[in-house]
Amino acid sequence: MIHVELTHSFATPVEDGFAYITDTRNWHEYWPDFVRLENPQSVSWSAPGDTATVVVKLLGRETNLEMTLEEFERNALVRYTSHPRL
Repeated sequence: MIHVELTHSFATPVEDGFAYITDTRNWHEYWPDFVRLENPQSVSWSAPGDTATVVVKLLGRETNLEMTLEEFERNALVRYTSHPRL
C-alpha cells in the first residue's frame, strides 16, 4: 500500500482550514488535474463510509477515482482510500 502525506502550515485557524478542504465545492482549487466531481449534489463527505467520485485528467484522458472516507476527525484528520473505476 502506498502512503502519501503532506504537511504544511497556514496562517488560518484550524477550523477554517479543515472546513475548506473537506468542502467538496473547493476540491477543484487544489486537486491536481481535477476535472469535476461526479454528482456533487449527492456527495456527503463527513463520516466514515461516505463516498465520492472525482474525475481527474490522467495520461491525457479522464479517469474516475472512487473515494471512500475511512476516518474523519473534525479539525484533525481525514483518511480515505481511492482507486480508479474500471
